[in-house]
Amino acid sequence: YSEEIDSLYPGDKNYVKFDDESIGEVRDFAELLRVKDAEILGTFTEDYIKGLPAVTRKQRGTGAAWYVGARLDDASLKGLLEKICREAGLSADPLPSNVERHVREDDRFRYTFYLNYGSAPAAVKASGTNLLTGEQAEAKAVIPPMDGAVFAKSI
Repeated sequence: YSEEIDSLYPGDKNYVKFDDESIGEVRDFAELLRVKDAEILGTFTEDYIKGLPAVTRKQRGTGAAWYVGARLDDASLKGLLEKICREAGLSADPLPSNVERHVREDDRFRYTFYLNYGSAPAAVKASGTNLLTGEQAEAKAVIPPMDGAVFAKSI
């Protein structure tokens, strides 16, 4: 459980050392966690929480619950989420920076929405009809900067 949340000021530094020996930078906050029976996968390296749990996993039946007691830098969070997905048997399709993907379905179609918040065009995996332009995509599409696309594909 989380006993306390500590805010980090812009000049404060803390890190998480993961069980694979990689190091992630902590940003904005860190939680003082008390662990009863979960596996500790990462610990803090600095300050009064040095050596205390930062990332935990609790196996339960065929699944697992993960807890991250800090805001991590983007690269560390991405690596952690990839590990979680891999262990759960999920595949993750990486997206270019500054691109969001959302998926909705009805009885007949899967609608995939892409939003490119970046300043450069972004190539994404896409198939179906682009409902905004009428163009067909077979395997990929390019989303212009500061633009979006919606693809519909029969299911």
